[in-house]
Amino acid sequence: MRVLLFARRGLLVMLLGGAWLWSITGAVYSPLLPAPLALIVALVCLVVPAWSWRRANGRWRAAGLLVPLLGILALLLLARPQTDRRWESEQKRMPQVEVVGHHVLIKGMRDLRRTSDPLVDYVNYSCRLDQIRSVWFGVERLGGSKLVAHTFLAFGVERGEQREYFNVSIEIRREEGEVFSLPGGLYRNFELMYVFASEQDILIRRAIEEEDVIYLFPVRATPGTVQRLFLDVSARANRLRREPEFYNTLTNNCTSNIAAHVNRLAPRTVNPLDPRMVFPGLADRLLFDLGLLDTDLDLESARRHFRVDQQIKASPDRADISNWIRQSQE
Repeated sequence: MRVLLFARRGLLVMLLGGAWLWSITGAVYSPLLPAPLALIVALVCLVVPAWSWRRANGRWRAAGLLVPLLGILALLLLARPQTDRRWESEQKRMPQVEVVGHHVLIKGMRDLRRTSDPLVDYVNYSCRLDQIRSVWFGVERLGGSKLVAHTFLAFGVERGEQREYFNVSIEIRREEGEVFSLPGGLYRNFELMYVFASEQDILIRRAIEEEDVIYLFPVRATPGTVQRLFLDVSARANRLRREPEFYNTLTNNCTSNIAAHVNRLAPRTVNPLDPRMVFPGLADRLLFDLGLLDTDLDLESARRHFRVDQQIKASPDRADISNWIRQSQE
């Protein structure tokens, strides 16, 4: 009994402590509070529960914690995602995908070759739906971390013997001067957007400019499945134009959205509660264990084989670089 009592008290302390820290951090990162006021509110959220816990009794102890907690929660619920902020230049335009019969038209496909470019090019890209026949899963490990990563999709288009590629990256939509932060992503600081872009934009540019490790894994899927995946991704991208959403570091990020697309095509394939969903740097292990990566290699060998950043840096000016890095993987 003593063990159970101790465990219950320990769990209660953890929950109360977590709620206390959540309210303090929520005040600091509240999207509706100016920075000076946010610091004052955070101080109140720090002091009031601590004071009530030491000085008050019974229900007043709970009130000292619940009032700040509910206040921060109300502030977060009042925040609404927008489509008309002052966006960074490379994220001003949301893509629009039109599918009429078998014809696909992607309006606003981004083609940014260098981050330093003052002007961002957008093009309209068209193809037949049945020409979209393959897909790759990209993992960019950020800052040398094996846990923190950005994931994206690369679609392959076959026009006879000619092959083309475009990428879909699910990102925060940054305002001018805004910088991503993990805590900010938990407290409704960023809107969500789907970026349809050339492979030179998403894959090649990042491999050249960044020091991150990038893997590009072929996905085991029939052309029909790839086309259904593309349609599902396109429908969500179009919906975000009309109904903006907040990005969430844990529940509405790049990897969780890709998993949701997979689950809509094959229900219950990916468990959203799997710890590897929380750490996108491990998402390739999850897909490998599910048999979704098209390789007979073990995972560590596959990572070495499908790593592309070094290849791209070695030959950044090749005109056929997208085909080249894939042919070297065969």
